[in-house]
Amino acid sequence: MSRAIRARGSLWLVVATTLLCLTGRGAFAESCDAPKPDLTISAPAGSVSPDAAAFSGVWGGTLLLEGVGAGNRILQCVRIHVSIKDSQTAEVAYCQGSRSDIGAAPQCERHQAVIRGKYLIFVIANGANISMILHGPATAQVTGALPSATTDIVVDFHRL
Repeated sequence: MSRAIRARGSLWLVVATTLLCLTGRGAFAESCDAPKPDLTISAPAGSVSPDAAAFSGVWGGTLLLEGVGAGNRILQCVRIHVSIKDSQTAEVAYCQGSRSDIGAAPQCERHQAVIRGKYLIFVIANGANISMILHGPATAQVTGALPSATTDIVVDFHRL
């Protein structure tokens, strides 16, 4: 009987810790210090496909970077500003918040992106391939893959 109670108590501890971490990541995303780029986002032209038009706007998420430094886990906020040019191309500003672990200041990079249906794809300065996949009008999954990495970063982003 006491084993069952301990197991149930351990399960609640895991659930509570997970909820606390998710809540903390959400609060962190809201307090993001990523700069606002000099990028005008206008309503897409009427000739732009609905899938491409759905990317237009500002998206936000929080990356969990594991194995940084001496096995640290770092949270870093990111904003992706998307200006649609036509049904196949967009201009994006990939803006990162500060990282105290390496003394990096907030910064933005501008890139040209390719749109393929529900996918928006671009490459950032460190060589990571970024794919943004629409999951609804206000949610997208962002995947970052470095050529030299063994794992990808996968994060849910939300329209801001």
